[in-house]
Order: sequence, then C-alpha cells, then structure tokens
Amino acid sequence: MRIIYYTDFHLRSLPPANRVEKNFLEVQLDKQKQVWNYASKLDVDFLLFGGDFFDVANPSNQLINQVIGFWKDNSPNIPTFSLVGNHDETGKRMDSYEKNGLGIFEKTGYFHIIKDKLSFPEVEIFAFHYLPENDLNDMNYNRLNLMVK
Repeated sequence: MRIIYYTDFHLRSLPPANRVEKNFLEVQLDKQKQVWNYASKLDVDFLLFGGDFFDVANPSNQLINQVIGFWKDNSPNIPTFSLVGNHDETGKRMDSYEKNGLGIFEKTGYFHIIKDKLSFPEVEIFAFHYLPENDLNDMNYNRLNLMVK
C-alpha cells in the first residue's frame, strides 16, 4: 500500500508578513498540484493530510469557494483523508470543525475526515488529532499506547 502524508497548508488569501509572494494562495495551491502529480507518478492508494488545512477555522466564503473550485478543476481520483488540526477547530473541540471551513470543504467529498481510525488489510491508521498541551487524558494515552505497540 502506498500513501503520501503531507500537512499544514494553512491556506489563506493574503500572504503572511514574512512572505513576499503577491499570489500567495496560488503558490499554496500549486503545492497541492505537486502533491497530486507525485502521487500519480507513484501510483499511491490514498493521500493523508495531517491537519491545518486553512490558516484559520473560519476562512472567508470567498477563500472556501476558491479552494473548492480549484479541487473541482484539478483533483485526480485519489482518495484524501485528513486529521483535524488546531487551526481547523475552535474552542479546543475537535467536533467544531464540522461547522468551520474544513467541515464545509469535507461536505464536497474531496476530503474525508478520519474520525477515529482508518483500516485496511494489515494497516490501521489511528486518528490522533491535535490536543492542547497537557491534555493527554487516559483514553488518548491508551490509544497512543496501542498505536506504538
């Protein structure tokens, strides 16, 4: 089974202060095209995105629509699964992403959020979403122990 893991796009309309590109979003989306091209060349089974798709949990509707249009026009037929990053949620609640930019994007079917785990024959991928510092409760600690055994 072949998988490409990538993460932290932080998609945004305007460039951060330390970047000089005027077309920052275009540069970011070009990186996604590079991932797709590489995935096609390697004949991967799926892509796994590690979280922080948008730079903020509630991006503008304009940005969301631009990204959806880009995926519609360019996305190959490669399933993409994602974790939820801290920039994808609000109030330190993992389920809050459903009403945020990532949740809207998920409804298009281009991304599939891993709620708990993703299983294939002889492969299990456990979703261990962003947790605030020192928030490794017993349930998550036990899941982490299972993952590393």
